Amino acid sequence: MRLNPEAEDFLADPHAVYDRLRPLDLVTDPLGLSTISYAASDAAFHDTALVPAIDHLLEHLGFGALWGSTDHTLTNTEGVDHGRLRRALTPWFTPKRVGVLRDRTTALVGELLDAHEPGTPLDVMTELADIVPARVFGWMLGAGEQDDKLFAEWSKALILVF
Repeated sequence: MRLNPEAEDFLADPHAVYDRLRPLDLVTDPLGLSTISYAASDAAFHDTALVPAIDHLLEHLGFGALWGSTDHTLTNTEGVDHGRLRRALTPWFTPKRVGVLRDRTTALVGELLDAHEPGTPLDVMTELADIVPARVFGWMLGAGEQDDKLFAEWSKALILVF
């Protein structure tokens, strides 16, 4: 079965399309194949025969590497380079730190949703997606809460550049 993110039914209600496709585990799409279910995604993630990341696909399609060069991010490296990058990040993702981030993120999302005016449409991008990742990253770097808004603005500006 084919997933077409430009199809009228997908644009109208992507969740319904994913619900119909999910029992298939794997579907074709404009870029090739996509895993739809958790089980298929988990199996693909653990399959060492699959190449990680998107840079190889982007280069194959003629776009070039996402970050200007391949094989320098955690998801694009293997072996010694992967181990070096993973060791640098591991202290940030211990079960205790992830638990704290989860609790703070849950509280932040709750605060943002509570601040949303009831009965008005929720713009998930501007009211959640533009704010939450930047604030979480700011927490991880130790930025003070007084800098949250500025940090979110800088993060959004940098994302737009790339």
